[in-house]
Amino acid sequence: MAGKIAMIEKRDNMATSDEVQGFQAVAQYLGQQIQALSKDRQQKDRVKQYGDALGKLMNQVKGLAQRGAKKSQQQNGHDPMVEAKVEALMQTTAAKVHAKQLTDQQKLKQKDIAFVKEQRRKDAGTFADIQREKEQSKSRIDSFKE
Repeated sequence: MAGKIAMIEKRDNMATSDEVQGFQAVAQYLGQQIQALSKDRQQKDRVKQYGDALGKLMNQVKGLAQRGAKKSQQQNGHDPMVEAKVEALMQTTAAKVHAKQLTDQQKLKQKDIAFVKEQRRKDAGTFADIQREKEQSKSRIDSFKE
């Protein structure tokens, strides 16, 4: 995706509506892959890094789309339908990416909380086992003394 954006920037720094739609489809797919990766608690840093990178790429796409829409307006006159379509696509994509990032962050927080609670439960169980062993050992020692 970054390579294609770079090619368009070198070409004329403007994207067609088809290219913008293609970038949005790729961004949606990448967002799904990032979301799948976010299920692994150990990948927290990678998920953030990938989400940030995707956000930056989509900002570049937005700029390409705006310049492409502006060129289209100049060539074809003022076409509000094209403008509205491009703007709606950009807003939808931005909202989806943002919502996904928030959802991913929330899921990671919930997983972290669940992990901490589980560790505390296990620690409490281990502590109780140790106390039981201690009491049993003490009882055995006391029985030998008598």
